[in-house]
Amino acid sequence: MDPKDSWICPNDRELTLRARLDTGWSVKSNQIQNNTPKVDPINDCEQKMILKVINKAKQMEKMEKDRIK
Repeated sequence: MDPKDSWICPNDRELTLRARLDTGWSVKSNQIQNNTPKVDPINDCEQKMILKVINKAKQMEKMEKDRIK
């Protein structure tokens, strides 16, 4: 392996400078976070449906455990 091709982790000073200059991977991740759409909170009906599915899954799991015993 050629030493010129080996990747070296940047030190903290370099990472801090990159963050201040808005360069590198941190800029890309910041752009992605800022472009995510705002999501409305879950309403009561949706919460009830989710709880119903969770409870049914728990019940099915209990039934399966009882069947195996």
